[in-house]
Amino acid sequence: MRRLTVSGLVLAVMTGGALAADLPVRTRAPAISPPPVVFAVNWTGFYLGAQAGYSWGKNDVCQYFNGVLAAASCRDLGADSFVGGLHAGYNVQFGQFVLGIEADVEAARRNESDSWGGATGYSYETRSNWQASLRGRAGYAFDRALIYVTGGVAYAPRKHTYVALQDPTTIQFSSRDTGWTLGGGLEYAFASNWTARAEYRYTDWGTITDVAPNGITPRFDGVSFRHEPSDHTVRVGLSYLFNAAPVVARY
Repeated sequence: MRRLTVSGLVLAVMTGGALAADLPVRTRAPAISPPPVVFAVNWTGFYLGAQAGYSWGKNDVCQYFNGVLAAASCRDLGADSFVGGLHAGYNVQFGQFVLGIEADVEAARRNESDSWGGATGYSYETRSNWQASLRGRAGYAFDRALIYVTGGVAYAPRKHTYVALQDPTTIQFSSRDTGWTLGGGLEYAFASNWTARAEYRYTDWGTITDVAPNGITPRFDGVSFRHEPSDHTVRVGLSYLFNAAPVVARY
């Protein structure tokens, strides 16, 4: 009996071990992280927006008699102005590079005035109420941002008023000033189809010469005025991208 009992125990242990070896082994599956979400913007397409900013600049004005610079007649005038208006453009994206063209028009109230020569001298005033530009843009896009440079042609109509204080006699000229503008900025897609931008531009309006007609008064005979305006402008703006909807891509 004792031998049978021992034999039975040994058989039971061996059978239980074999059965345990046949059971599946449970292992914990490795945690799988969700793929990162990358926000990409397709910049290709038309866009329309509005901008506002602040402009400051100078205008070197000099008076000439029969082509000779008059003594102590040059003035370095300055004019500051708030600006604001609309812009529109079109971009084409090649990989991370973006090329485009943009036009803008905006209100700007620039008034400059000064006088020289005392009671027998002259006074000068210039006014400009709006301006526009047509520019190319070239930029580098990454994630939601676009860093760009921009440059092209700028246009602004101006009215110049000169007064011979001794008479007094007033003459006026209207000019359509065309110059060049160059700058850069950062544009950021903060929502679907919407971008915000910050931009700086320098504009050189060239040299403008007003020649007074003879016969009005001896004070203006042989007199001409030359001015060289330029300005710096910082702007912020919002744009709506019609065809360049931001898309969410998973990698």
